[in-house]
Amino acid sequence: MADSFEVAILGGGLAAQCLARHLRRSGVTGPIVVIDRGPLPIPAATLKLGESTVEAGAWYLGQRLGLHDRLLAEHEMKFGLRFFFSAGNNDDVGERLELGPQHAERFRRGLRPPAYQLHRGRLEHMLTRLNEADDVSMLPHTQVGKITLATDSGHHRVALEDQTTGRAHTIHARWLIDASGRAGLLTRPEQLRRPLAHRVRVAHGWVAGRIDPEHWTHNEAFTQRIEPDLRWRSTVHLIGPGYSIWMIPVDRHITSIGVVARPEGGALDQVTDATTLRRWLEHREPQLAATIARNAWINGPHIGNVQAHVSRVVVSPRRFGVCGESAAHLDPLYSSGFDLLAIANELIVATILDDTKARPLAPICEQRNVVFAQVTRQLLSVYADAYRLLDAPRIATHKITWDIATYLGYLAPLIMSGTFGEATPLADHVEIAARVVRLNRRMQELFTSWRARAGLAPHEVPAVNLAHLPPVASCFARLGDMAPSDPPARWRQLLQDNLRLLEDQAIATFLDAVADLGLPLPDGPINAHAISLDPRAWAADGLIRAAPLDHEAARAAAQRVSATRRGMSGNGSLSPPLELEPETRSPSPADQSRE
Repeated sequence: MADSFEVAILGGGLAAQCLARHLRRSGVTGPIVVIDRGPLPIPAATLKLGESTVEAGAWYLGQRLGLHDRLLAEHEMKFGLRFFFSAGNNDDVGERLELGPQHAERFRRGLRPPAYQLHRGRLEHMLTRLNEADDVSMLPHTQVGKITLATDSGHHRVALEDQTTGRAHTIHARWLIDASGRAGLLTRPEQLRRPLAHRVRVAHGWVAGRIDPEHWTHNEAFTQRIEPDLRWRSTVHLIGPGYSIWMIPVDRHITSIGVVARPEGGALDQVTDATTLRRWLEHREPQLAATIARNAWINGPHIGNVQAHVSRVVVSPRRFGVCGESAAHLDPLYSSGFDLLAIANELIVATILDDTKARPLAPICEQRNVVFAQVTRQLLSVYADAYRLLDAPRIATHKITWDIATYLGYLAPLIMSGTFGEATPLADHVEIAARVVRLNRRMQELFTSWRARAGLAPHEVPAVNLAHLPPVASCFARLGDMAPSDPPARWRQLLQDNLRLLEDQAIATFLDAVADLGLPLPDGPINAHAISLDPRAWAADGLIRAAPLDHEAARAAAQRVSATRRGMSGNGSLSPPLELEPETRSPSPADQSRE
């Protein structure tokens, strides 16, 4: 094997294999090597965390890496996120408030954009084989020793030892990428990892068989709400005081289970092993506990605390990069890991391509590192107070739907448009992005304030259908109409339209919170960017718009807000899902050419 490479990737897991394929598909033809202390490829039966994707991360796998057909053939299409909030002693899931999609017909004909439930071992095995076929070199069972970073335009040096033969050798690489996860082969010695103010305690493992909530109740209204054989295809969350439990179908024979709570005074403090976890579940989630007892753990449970972190550098003008869990890890609640992986890989690939064109790297890397840090902070704000909010169903339904809408309306379009790797479109979207970020900050503060003043705030409806919430449904449908090749102007229009929808949802949530708390609200059109639950601040912040919208625009806005409030109240959740009128979609270039 040669000892000089264009790109050397430390670590052979998902982030590394995705990056290698991304580089090849982007036209990087020079030698690439992937180095791991374990086998390459890993056995396809290996069980690893991170099985659930959301739309942008799924787009990265399916479209950017060209894996969509393989993913549909070898994994499961995901039926969105689904939440069941506590009711009584949780011995009948049919009595719990259900938040999730119910549009079975759309799922059957294929969601656009799709998301997937993955068997990680099978996926990583496939990616490694594809990369080998693209002349990516693999160095399995290889221990990384001393790393000497180049101080000029030279090559980095990495000392290696073959763990099978004991032979030591050195490789040289123009670009060096840390994809080694928690090992942090480059981030630790370079002191790049920065802990963030968020920690969770997690107990997770894999259980034999498919867990289907349909089998946990005889409640006819529950079973008739959605077609049979669909709920298990979601990432199902069981929500209780201070905790969230995920259930993810790895395939038809294995289910991933994870209990997440904040540490130090959190719900899982006393859980230290399988026995204490079993007792904990029997007390709080008896139906899941009984299912696990029948099916048995096939791997785990594994229990410990996880600290959120972010790397100070994702791309460096010294020609090294950081991706995957080495770059950032936050929280498992909304499956954001694939999105962060996609963003870091986009930034790395774009920078390596810039290097091949002899562009100055210092300003490029500075901008991209700032972007990655800003996105990470934005995502972190979603998790900051989440586990205290989730046990108040009325507030939690508003928070979760807001978090989903901002993801579909803002972050997912930025990822799927390829914006992060391109300076001009990114600068073009900065103004809209800043408004969304500020609005999200207002909303997260509102949720925390509402929870502090309203207590558990029960929700008395049986279900809230995500397909009946105009902001969520519209942002999702519009995203499915877009293509990465669409011009930046069309993506900008999409973001602008989505901002209006997010403003509608913010106002709807504000009105519900004000009504719930009995606050006196002045008359007039509401400014979404000034909402709070402090009446003393309303006048100074400009809560009531000084210049009202014209009559027709005001009527349309009021109708959209009213429709969102009806959807959040659960009204109409058994009727057909919201259908977008053609004129509410962003026109495509093909549409414009026909006009």
